[in-house]
Amino acid sequence: MQTAGWRPYNYRANQGAVTNHYTSPDDYINNLERLGSLIGHVVEATKHDFQSRLEQKVRPIKLRDLPNMRLSNEVLLKRVGIAKLEELKEIATAQAYVWIHDRLKLGVFERLLFHLEGALIQQH
Repeated sequence: MQTAGWRPYNYRANQGAVTNHYTSPDDYINNLERLGSLIGHVVEATKHDFQSRLEQKVRPIKLRDLPNMRLSNEVLLKRVGIAKLEELKEIATAQAYVWIHDRLKLGVFERLLFHLEGALIQQH
């Protein structure tokens, strides 16, 4: 980048504090077409980086590793015979909730249903 006129950004010139960022050359700032092209490249690189990170992300194996899953929720699921994510997917959250309520004779709240669904779709 330095050969193309880019210099490391120095936010404290008198103290020599240099960052990992670069100041853009004047020919980028003064040329909207060139600046637009640069922004387009940055956006595409960011999308590519984000997609690569998503693909590298390992799916949780244990129920307790899922979003919204508390240890107590995992224990309840195991007590009704659901020990793996695949089993929860097969049974679905509504049925798991009914099993916990009916088989364990517990006064569970709707919040448990939301926690189970969040765990299943892997979102908070």
